[in-house]
Amino acid sequence: MVKITDVDNSDKPSMPQHANNESIQASRRRLLLNGMVKGSAVAASAVPIKTLAFTSAVTAGGQICSASGVQSMAHSKATGLPTCRGRPPGYFKTLSNWPGYSATDATATCVVGTFTFTQNSTFGAVFGAGSTSSLISILTAQTSSDEAFWIAALLNSIMPLGTAVFPYTPSEVLALYSSPQSSSATTLFRIINSY
Repeated sequence: MVKITDVDNSDKPSMPQHANNESIQASRRRLLLNGMVKGSAVAASAVPIKTLAFTSAVTAGGQICSASGVQSMAHSKATGLPTCRGRPPGYFKTLSNWPGYSATDATATCVVGTFTFTQNSTFGAVFGAGSTSSLISILTAQTSSDEAFWIAALLNSIMPLGTAVFPYTPSEVLALYSSPQSSSATTLFRIINSY
């Protein structure tokens, strides 16, 4: 609490009473305004902290289930949160395990927004860059590759595993691939796509 007291001005040239009152009032206004500005800054800085601390799911190891959560190695102390996880790339080697699979024509057709792809689409065509191999050939021949984990992440985001939580939508998975968080997302997908 700031306390304003009377000041002894006996050694200073005398000022008219109204001028002294104006300067005291100006000082008080500055103190109040400075206090409000600082208080606002503290309140504004608390909002991002609360937002960053929020998580709706954790990995099996207790890390916050997001690319940035894995990057920071942040762990949640909350209990009772659902575990985020997905099926591993090897699960999707079998075409009938894909979302949108049709036994009639042995094709898995997936739709993300206005974009449609199948198991025969190339990785580069689906993710916007990368391998020219088809998704199914990567899953069958390169199961432990980063590309295989990205494909599994995309398929898991379309068709989540039972009651488990998958942290990203299909559109977000595709956007993450070309984002600065791509490396962290790869780490996250390797952790959670291995039930």
